Amino acid sequence: MINDDFIKEHSLLECLQEFKGAQSYNGKSRLECVTEEFGLLAKKFLYGGYLMVGNDYRIDISIVEFYYHEEKKDNKNGIYDYIVYHRNGRYPGNPVPPFQTMSLHAHTSGYDITFEDPKGGYRASALIREYAVKNCHTGKYIKWNPKDKGDGYNEEPSDNPLYDDRSQNLYYYLNGFELNGNGNEIRWEPNKDVSYDTKQIYRGHRKNVFVLNEDGKKKIENNEIKLDDNQWAFSKRENTIIKHSHDETVNYKKFSKYERYGITQGEFIEK
Repeated sequence: MINDDFIKEHSLLECLQEFKGAQSYNGKSRLECVTEEFGLLAKKFLYGGYLMVGNDYRIDISIVEFYYHEEKKDNKNGIYDYIVYHRNGRYPGNPVPPFQTMSLHAHTSGYDITFEDPKGGYRASALIREYAVKNCHTGKYIKWNPKDKGDGYNEEPSDNPLYDDRSQNLYYYLNGFELNGNGNEIRWEPNKDVSYDTKQIYRGHRKNVFVLNEDGKKKIENNEIKLDDNQWAFSKRENTIIKHSHDETVNYKKFSKYERYGITQGEFIEK
């Protein structure tokens, strides 16, 4: 079981390998327990290190979303997250072979870092929802605008992080692999001397996530699209919480795909 001591003493890979799927303990439900473990893993993703692309870019994660789907359908307490891309019935092959732990999975919503069950019992991943990119040659943070025909940056390079929630734009950085294996290397670089006890992790709902039926269609209740209730998004933006479409925003009933994260003052969660 993952706990605070474990994430302090082990690497991100070891923490993801320690995750064993939803389990009930200490009188809590399976859903409560897996949500608690996601909060602990979020500390590792948000504060425990960063992605390096060759020697060119450093990518710091500022908001991470977790996705979890169980393949076994005869469990009355099962957790089914049909929005998950890499699962049986939505991905080529049946059954779908599990990704190796800590694989990068590119899809139409961005990039996941995976930690699936090696036996295929569940799919689990962490989506890089918001991030900041540093150009390691200049030491400045940058923000890419694909529509810009000039230098490609829609903001002046900055000494301070420029946060970007356009997850799909990561493919401008996380690419360039050659077939012979000599292309850009993407690696996880751990931060040293991280004091997880002092870090504030904020929790909220995942961005634009509906409850889907097994056929992939949105679930309707009382003539309204049912919104996902799982608070599986975590932010490291200090002194803030995640304010989401699901909450009391203008479009919370419409759950607009154009809705962006808004950040508001609030209390942090301890785990």
